[in-house]
Formats: sequence, structure tokens, C-alpha cells
Amino acid sequence: MTFVTILFVLSCDMETEDQQHPDISGQIVKHTSCKEMLKSAEQFTADSLSCISYSFNGDNQLTVKHINAGFNCCPESLWCNISLKNDTIIFHEFEKSASCKCNCLYDLDMEVNGVSSKKYFLKFVEPYCG
Repeated sequence: MTFVTILFVLSCDMETEDQQHPDISGQIVKHTSCKEMLKSAEQFTADSLSCISYSFNGDNQLTVKHINAGFNCCPESLWCNISLKNDTIIFHEFEKSASCKCNCLYDLDMEVNGVSSKKYFLKFVEPYCG
């Protein structure tokens, strides 16, 4: 059994292009609807927190759930660019349009391929989380 240790870190350090590694890729495979529109009375994570849960299958695939990612209430679509710079996996999250004058929270399920079994930092770049 292979284990992967991942640390969640926010950083403002500048990365240069020559530090990128093209051997990692990923995408959002599903996401919830706007959580304010959900009728569920049961919530496990406070809406003031943005959290990450993850699992590694031992076969170069990392599954990540970004809980309470902030986007517009009416995005046409959500997507992300996933890259590796040194020991940091970077998730740049985007929306296609901001059609409404409100924001809300979503849970994003992402799959990342090409991940070696070693320690990584995870960095999330959200559109509204300056």
C-alpha cells in the first residue's frame, strides 16, 4: 500500500515558467449546485471555511474535493487548470461568466493524473479569494 502526504498551504511566492512540469494534468469531474440554493439542512463544514479532502489511489491518481469554493451564483461553467511547480500542485479555479450579482459556495471534485508517490503542497487560486 502506498501513502501520499499532502500539506495545504497558501503562498504568495512568484514561480517562474522553468519550474513547471508538464507531466501532471487534471480537471473538475463534478461539482455541486450553489449551496445557498440547496435545501439540505445538514452541513458538515461551516460556510466560513474552505477545506480540502483528498485520496491517492497508489496508481498516480490523486482525487481532491475542494469544499466551499467561492464562485458567482450563475456561472456558465466551472473549470480549473492544474499544474506542478517543484513540490507544489497548483489548482487555478475559474468560472466562464459572472451572470448574477451574487456569489455562493460550491464543492468541487477534481482528479489529478500523473502524481508520483511523494509529499506535495497544494495551492488553490480561487477567483474571489484575493
